[in-house]
Amino acid sequence: EVIGHASKELDVWVNPEDRYRIKKLIETHGRFENEEFLLRRKSGEMRTVLLSAEIINIGSKPCILTAGKDITERKQVEQALRESEEKFSKAFHASPEAIVISNIEDGTILDANETFLQHTGYTSKGVLGKKASGMSTWAMPEERAEMVNILKEKGSVRNREYHFRMKSGEIRVWLFSADIVNINNRQSMLSVTTDITERKRMEQALRESEEKFSKAFHAIPETLSISTLKEGKFIDVNESFLKLNKLTREKVIGRTSKEVNLLKPGDKRNKLREILNKHSRFNNEEIEFKAPSGKMLTFLFSADTINIAGEPCLLIIGNDITKRKQTEKNLQNAMADLELSSAHLQATNKELESFSYSVSHDLRSPLRSIDGFSQALLEDYSAKLDETGQDYLNRLRVASQKMGELIDGLLKLSRLTRSEMHHEKVDLSSLASEITTRLQETFPKRSIEFIVGSDLTANGDPQMLRVLLENLLTNALKFTKNTKKARIEFGSKVDGERKTFFIKDNGAGFDMAFRDKLFGAFQRLHDTAEYPGTGIGLATVQRIINRHGGSVSAEGAVGEGATFYFTLN
Repeated sequence: EVIGHASKELDVWVNPEDRYRIKKLIETHGRFENEEFLLRRKSGEMRTVLLSAEIINIGSKPCILTAGKDITERKQVEQALRESEEKFSKAFHASPEAIVISNIEDGTILDANETFLQHTGYTSKGVLGKKASGMSTWAMPEERAEMVNILKEKGSVRNREYHFRMKSGEIRVWLFSADIVNINNRQSMLSVTTDITERKRMEQALRESEEKFSKAFHAIPETLSISTLKEGKFIDVNESFLKLNKLTREKVIGRTSKEVNLLKPGDKRNKLREILNKHSRFNNEEIEFKAPSGKMLTFLFSADTINIAGEPCLLIIGNDITKRKQTEKNLQNAMADLELSSAHLQATNKELESFSYSVSHDLRSPLRSIDGFSQALLEDYSAKLDETGQDYLNRLRVASQKMGELIDGLLKLSRLTRSEMHHEKVDLSSLASEITTRLQETFPKRSIEFIVGSDLTANGDPQMLRVLLENLLTNALKFTKNTKKARIEFGSKVDGERKTFFIKDNGAGFDMAFRDKLFGAFQRLHDTAEYPGTGIGLATVQRIINRHGGSVSAEGAVGEGATFYFTLN
């Protein structure tokens, strides 16, 4: 079937042009070796053949001697290997896990996929051919030694947690698995790692959260219990619960309220069970019941559903408000007494108003008469009076006028006690500036330096605070009259969250031994002839400060000035 026939007649060439390729090779080189051709067998099967040929002479006739080797199986194996390597390469580089192939002994990296590079921050050039020890990728070298020992002993490593250092220096926890692979007849390691740093952090946070909850659960003073929603069996209770009910944990856990004899016939806590059956939760339900001690208690109970290991459970919180209820009752009684006292106080205030009116009119009238007739005597009969008589009349007039001033001061003090307060934000800097400007205009010949701090504000009654500043600034002005260059400062200082205002002068000052007398009515520490006044001013300051819930104090030294401090609550 073959001898005497041309190859093209036998249809052995799968690719007809191969006949011409052979002819061309022979014509060009006279021979060729190991060229691959695809031939068709008689059965139609195609085979890959490795052909070699050269020209020989047979009977002076040039012929072509061709030798062929069937390499079809080898080509199939090579193709399968290429496909396998391509699949591995694609899986290797596309895997979401970090994969590295490295030398077992020294850790030289032979290949690393994109995920590994992205996670570590390295480039391919920065890792290939580098040793793990030189790159310090293993944060704890002893962990790599442990891993290598396991790998050599067992042939693989599965899901072990190791610490790896990124290029940035950050250390992260990776879940590490590895197998031994042969590459170029040399044992290497194929490792697959998953970054579990965030998971570890979440696990740690969860453990800490559970620990905090457990500590809070058992330490909280309120009674706490957790029970299954379906059967009502206790899963956990805190110490306050056990103490209140005089029970031990062993007698409670795994049992229901009825089984541990918490709910008795007629017990109002049964109301909670009715609410739970209807709504599965409740909030601040007030229940009164008798404790095992026999004492009647009032509790606020709240409950809500929570899931524990997929099972719906009930968290119940009980807050003992027995003392609060008693306090509320006492407060209600006190409020009733206060209302009664308030009525009495209003009656007393009306009496004081009547008394003030009486003082204002009934006492002023004879004083005006004394002062008026004394003045008339001086004007009409001065010629008939000697110097002593005129002196007596002048003293009489001064005394009556002084008495009038004292009455005015007492009336102002009384009005401060009774008047209604109106709270608002007051600009004390602006108020003090107005007062100091008026004082300078009143005493133009005096050398006075007024210093008023900026942005001094307070909440209070504007009229009362005006009177307060007028009294303190006028007081400072009075006691610096003998100072050549008077200096009066209004400012503030902050101590923690509390603001303290002060008015400081460089005047006469006072002896600190007598400072407790400063704010009493009619109390004076200086000679009236030298520093005239009624002794009501600082008492008025004290009353205004009291009305504002603040405090007032003073510091000073004789001849070295004084500083008055006050706070407003």
